[in-house]
Amino acid sequence: MVSLPTEEGNIVALSKEEGMMLVPPTEHWGQFLVFTGEMGLLSVGAAWVIIFVVRLVGAPVRVYAALQATIPPERKSDIEIALNDGAAFESPRTDAEGNELPATMVFHARVTNTGEKFLEKCQVAIGREGAVPYPVSGLFDLRSEEPKNVAIVHLDNNRGPGNRAFIYMLQPNDQKIMANGPSLLLSPGEYDVRVFSAGSAPAVLRVNLEADFDKGRPHNWRMSACN
Repeated sequence: MVSLPTEEGNIVALSKEEGMMLVPPTEHWGQFLVFTGEMGLLSVGAAWVIIFVVRLVGAPVRVYAALQATIPPERKSDIEIALNDGAAFESPRTDAEGNELPATMVFHARVTNTGEKFLEKCQVAIGREGAVPYPVSGLFDLRSEEPKNVAIVHLDNNRGPGNRAFIYMLQPNDQKIMANGPSLLLSPGEYDVRVFSAGSAPAVLRVNLEADFDKGRPHNWRMSACN
């Protein structure tokens, strides 16, 4: 007779001479017939697999709870994001080589440190849901309760058809606008504005970017918060 140890007792497997029954230690598993002989080892292995599956299926709540326990709790962000009303005029910017870029209209996000800690290396990014967000600001710090307006989407400085919405492409090393101001054009739709910081969980605000069209050419851009 062979005894196989488990967490809840021993599985008793009778030898070929004693019979052909493998008996689990608890009545809830039922009984499994295992033929011995040349296939004995394979049969015992199969029985172990069956027992494991039965235990897994029989205790879904316990398994789910164990998995949930491995997930760290979500931290509340100390950063609050809001949109300023409408687009505002912005004076010309300069790129990494000092070239002056055309003036634009800009949608701003107001980023506020609502916690008590001094937050360092904050950065704002924007992108479609599920996509890697693209940075639209350099790094900045925020004292407790300090707000900061950050440009997130630029518009050509005209209000006629063909007015484009875009974000400047920034250099990864110093977050300056790349030479000659290359930009990424945006289409209407929903975007996630995210703020990252070394001292806080990220904050997210979903926004809806809308436009009217005249013969397929966008104009009259609008941005509003979705939540």
